[in-house]
Amino acid sequence: MDYGAVSLIPTALVLLLAIWSHRTLESVICGAIVAFLIMDGWQFADRLAAVTTQVLADESTAWVLLVCGLYGSFIALLVKGGGAYAFGEWLAPKLQGKRSSLLATWVLGLAIFLDDYLNSLTVGATMKSVTDRFKTSREMLAYVVDS
Repeated sequence: MDYGAVSLIPTALVLLLAIWSHRTLESVICGAIVAFLIMDGWQFADRLAAVTTQVLADESTAWVLLVCGLYGSFIALLVKGGGAYAFGEWLAPKLQGKRSSLLATWVLGLAIFLDDYLNSLTVGATMKSVTDRFKTSREMLAYVVDS
């Protein structure tokens, strides 16, 4: 079935909600529900459940969710346990300023690269205290971590 311009409503809703609320996950979920409402009317719950089950039953998707969840848990443990802070305390005396702290951030990113998302989490959490000590902006840290 051709929905025409109506198919743009979920996308517009996601963009507007994300800009207004600054919450991306909830905006995407609302957009998905509106898309299912457009396609199936008020019987959207059955189709939503079927599609969700089909996606989650895929072996690759399950593996990605498992790895990201476990690795994210490891990073949270590293931060909460003080390991990231201790690494920063150990590394900071060896660095002379902003440039060397950003270079160390970049090298650490190369050394422990597993995945783009997980690398950003790990390096960002670990080097935040080091770059804060040299008054490096968070934007610059994010740029170096993601590049």
